[in-house]
Amino acid sequence: MSRKSLQVGARSPDVVIIGGGIIGAATAYFLARDTGFRGRIVVLEQDPSYARAATALSASSIRQQFSTPVNVRCSQFGIEFLRTAAAELALDDTPVDIGLVERTYLYLATDAGRAALADNVGRQRSLGVEVELDDPVALQRRYPWLDVTGIACGAWTRSGEGWFDAYALLQALRNKGRALGVDYREARVARLARGEGATIAAAVLADGRQLAAGWFVCAAGTRTPDRS
Repeated sequence: MSRKSLQVGARSPDVVIIGGGIIGAATAYFLARDTGFRGRIVVLEQDPSYARAATALSASSIRQQFSTPVNVRCSQFGIEFLRTAAAELALDDTPVDIGLVERTYLYLATDAGRAALADNVGRQRSLGVEVELDDPVALQRRYPWLDVTGIACGAWTRSGEGWFDAYALLQALRNKGRALGVDYREARVARLARGEGATIAAAVLADGRQLAAGWFVCAAGTRTPDRS
């Protein structure tokens, strides 16, 4: 079979992002806005309607109450971005509405889980999370509807958690990315073609065409094939 190349502009892109959902769109946006990056970015998405995409179907929540520091740090970055997204992703001075609502997660523990929850709270506080650990009496006072039978303690935050409209955020990231020069293409990637050694040389599309690039980012999520 002869190799057909997919022409994108005057030259091959520097970065190809496979999957145009919120992860792919965010990757493209943050890379495009980086003043130290001068390359070309192409995002390949097989379903621009996003009818079955995880982004459109997501509950779209964000929390700070994790047990590992890296997850806490990621969410701290995330909530700060969500708080400024309306202005940061605005086009022609028109802010976007991502529907951010800040509320807390409530984590409850029985006697068996008290130590683990307290340990998590201590770790979160050390990272700057405004998290509180209450006994059953305090929980009942704060949440009168809560049945605290069998509950030893509960953790909640004063800020930094809640939910938002992931589809609206996706569209805002796509629109802003396009304004910064990101090229979105409708295409399904069937596999990746290897170059020398373990390097990836090109994305092979379902129609047989190939798109070469210097870097590839897989943001296809659960639709990623088991192997290339």
